[in-house]
Amino acid sequence: MVSIATERWRRNDETFSKSKQLCHAWAKQLGIVWTDVRCNIELLNKEELLSRGRILAKELTWVICSVLLAEDALSDGDAASIEVCERWISKRGGHEQFGLNAALKSAELDYLVVYGTHARAMAQL
Repeated sequence: MVSIATERWRRNDETFSKSKQLCHAWAKQLGIVWTDVRCNIELLNKEELLSRGRILAKELTWVICSVLLAEDALSDGDAASIEVCERWISKRGGHEQFGLNAALKSAELDYLVVYGTHARAMAQL
């Protein structure tokens, strides 16, 4: 499931350029985490799996949520869905941006995520 999704994101020619760049970044980050989780599950013995079970479950949950968020974001190109997915994946990967411009951009995107695009148009009236 994960390999199929990430391969499709890498080949995605139907999206606009920013989304295409995000697809590649998402696929890369997800591929790293998924490979690690899968290898741990396959290679660890029963006792090690029991001791690391909670951590592996958390990682697997992150992988599943990432796939679902990305598929939702790419299904219709909704800016709010793309932003939610980007934040979810980038926070895990440590690629967050800092500074005043990033804070202002983040606040603007927070507004979009919470109220949608229609609310922005109504607020400007």
